[in-house]
Amino acid sequence: MKTRLTLLCALFISTNFLFAQDQEEIIQQLFYTIHVESADKSKKTKMKLKDQDAIHFDVLSFLNEQDAKAKIRITGRKKSNQEYILYSFNSEDLDQDAECTGFCQKIESIERTPFLGVSVLPMDDFSGVRVTKIFEISHLVNSNLQENDVITAIGDYEITDPCDLVNAIAEYPINHSVDLHFTRNEITYETNTTIGYRIKKKISWEYCCPPEVALTTPSSLKEMKLAVYPNPTFGVAELEFHTSSNVVAELIISDFNGQLIKKEMIYPANNYWKDYLDLSDYPSGIYTIQLKQAEELITKRVVVVE
Repeated sequence: MKTRLTLLCALFISTNFLFAQDQEEIIQQLFYTIHVESADKSKKTKMKLKDQDAIHFDVLSFLNEQDAKAKIRITGRKKSNQEYILYSFNSEDLDQDAECTGFCQKIESIERTPFLGVSVLPMDDFSGVRVTKIFEISHLVNSNLQENDVITAIGDYEITDPCDLVNAIAEYPINHSVDLHFTRNEITYETNTTIGYRIKKKISWEYCCPPEVALTTPSSLKEMKLAVYPNPTFGVAELEFHTSSNVVAELIISDFNGQLIKKEMIYPANNYWKDYLDLSDYPSGIYTIQLKQAEELITKRVVVVE
């Protein structure tokens, strides 16, 4: 049983690395399971997509091509060095009174989860876990830990397999300082690191109306759009910026008293920019988001709840 659990955890934590052609982010695991039942129940199909097939699968196009009366269920998971995403869709949960029947992606929740930032494999003798990769976003990048080192303990937690590592990390709060013990060439070392985090999202799809297309002249193409979701949020929200210009823009975040929290320059690519806004360490309330590009200004508000 111990061996079986170790192998399962090894698959959960570390799989072959895949590179999506349209992003630099390393994807460790991506798969979808899709069930479709015809309206008259005469035909049932099931698809399992993983790796490159899943990366190139367009869920929105698939849903929009299906019979509106068909029963469709989609589940999936994506794990990367920055995100852990759970996909879940059931056509029976759709709003049957919706005015529009086109589909849009819906982010149901976003939260932070503790993350060490390493990929590991089990040791045959359960003496620890061997490091196969240290992600650039990890605090361990600046530590003494190296690839092929064997992690044996984190704080007071002994590590014998990947499951131990997952459980130990989950016990610490984000930004907590811990001592990490490891071996290299049978010599024991110790280094201090900080528990980071990875974004965990739950995503589904829902009916939505297509955006209105305005008849514009070339001089009015400076129109911009900034989306913030989910809103309200428990602390983490996703910002999505669409623009007709790729010139640099300024992002300004302030609290409900007008106090500046964050100011940074952003650089749209292909008329698009997306990132996370993390207000988990700030009190609940209403926060203002301003995005300035050239002479244009967009203002949004996000509500942080406990």
